[in-house]
Amino acid sequence: MRGIFDRFGIRAAIDAKTRLVPNAAAAVAAGEAEIGFTQISEILNVPGSVLAGPLPAELQVYTYFQAAASTSTTAPAATAFIKFLTTPTAAAVIKTKGMEPFDSQTSGSGAAPLAQGMDRLPPMTDAQLTPAQRQAVADFKTARGVEISGPFYPLLRSPELMTRARAMGDYLRYKSALPPRLSEFVILMTAREWTQQYEWNAHYQIALKAGVTAEVAQAIAEGRRPAAMSEEEAILYDFCQELHRTRNVSDATYARAIARFGEQAVVDTVGISGYYTLLAMILNTSRTPAGPSVGPTLRPLPR
Repeated sequence: MRGIFDRFGIRAAIDAKTRLVPNAAAAVAAGEAEIGFTQISEILNVPGSVLAGPLPAELQVYTYFQAAASTSTTAPAATAFIKFLTTPTAAAVIKTKGMEPFDSQTSGSGAAPLAQGMDRLPPMTDAQLTPAQRQAVADFKTARGVEISGPFYPLLRSPELMTRARAMGDYLRYKSALPPRLSEFVILMTAREWTQQYEWNAHYQIALKAGVTAEVAQAIAEGRRPAAMSEEEAILYDFCQELHRTRNVSDATYARAIARFGEQAVVDTVGISGYYTLLAMILNTSRTPAGPSVGPTLRPLPR
């Protein structure tokens, strides 16, 4: 909530009259507070509290629940129960309790789904791979020295595309004209633009180790212009924001970037933004699980 108040420029005024309690709905019901913020399911469960309504999608903070049967269980009831939870019958009950079924979508804002559902293009077993896919996996391991992960699982469905994308990434991530701190800065901005939590998780700690401050990363995650950027970061921030938001770059912003970084680094900046946009689009389309959040959790941005 402090992050939300900060975005509206009212945090100092609100902090003076806000307190953290174990149960906001109970505090309102008991007359200890005039208004409270908590999960809708917690409000509906407290007699005397009244739900005013949900926050707008761009301000929402979502809690995701996933279910899986243990690999050691042989009880069919476990998988049957999980399957039941995705049925229309279960969805109707879930909604009455203040939660959203897994396939609900946010309305009208172009934001991401409230919940992502199941992985559409999950990892494949070796037995499922075609010869071309096996070769793409082998080439990936040779080039990077690690197993494939993240966006390369769905990309493997098109093995030549995966190989060509990996080759582009080999240069843009490890050998571009931008130093690692600025390269990772651009990657975080791209992940934020696409609300891509897996991409953010993969690069957040790398960015901090490379020199991006936690304060700058937090502001990017919240969709705010960081207040404490270096001159180089500020130039790249304006450049990437214009490129992502207006699909163009103004003469003034372009001139500043060229003067500071030179033509190769500017082209590489566009390349990094484009490459990680491709990966974000693949991850969002395939609904690849992000796993536990590393650092801030990305929320849909207002449009």
